[in-house]
Amino acid sequence: MKFALVGDSHTQIIFPNLIPLLEQDGNVVVYSKPKAGWTLQKHIDNNLELELKESKPDVVVFSLGGNNRDLSKDYIKTVNRGIRIARKSGAKDIYWVSPMFSLDEEVERRHKWTHIELKNKLPIYLVKYINVRPLTKDGFKSDNVHFTNSKYKELANYIYKKLPKRFYIPDKLKPILYGGIGYYIFTIIQKKVLK
Repeated sequence: MKFALVGDSHTQIIFPNLIPLLEQDGNVVVYSKPKAGWTLQKHIDNNLELELKESKPDVVVFSLGGNNRDLSKDYIKTVNRGIRIARKSGAKDIYWVSPMFSLDEEVERRHKWTHIELKNKLPIYLVKYINVRPLTKDGFKSDNVHFTNSKYKELANYIYKKLPKRFYIPDKLKPILYGGIGYYIFTIIQKKVLK
């Protein structure tokens, strides 16, 4: 499968840990854009639609919301626009990683509001929500917002386990498997025709 990854500062460490996990299953990451301080709207304003369209992903993973300051009904309109862009690019599956927990009171107020909004509204748009908040109550750096590398690695592994898996056949085995299946199908057809 082809994956597109769209994120904020947390994903500057999560995505480099997530990509090898996806690739070990035979997936290809066709797009990865982790940007510190960026919101979904900032990604949209900076060519998200064109870049996703050119990438043609099967799966889009958004890990955004931590920088959301729009605590109004308009926020979900922006989210809906991002979802439409992802679907228009050809994505069959869309996943959204929740905002992290924060020890900074003001940041946590925004993260919690955004989390509740996304958790309640994303199912309407058939988007799968990956709630990482329970895993992010420890492992903070001194800013009380970002995390240690080991915590980010743990988060990458957790996110990976929530993403879709397809049966993967290594290229070296394909001729053997397909040849065997082809021979089997041919044998069945031949037996039926000769009866």
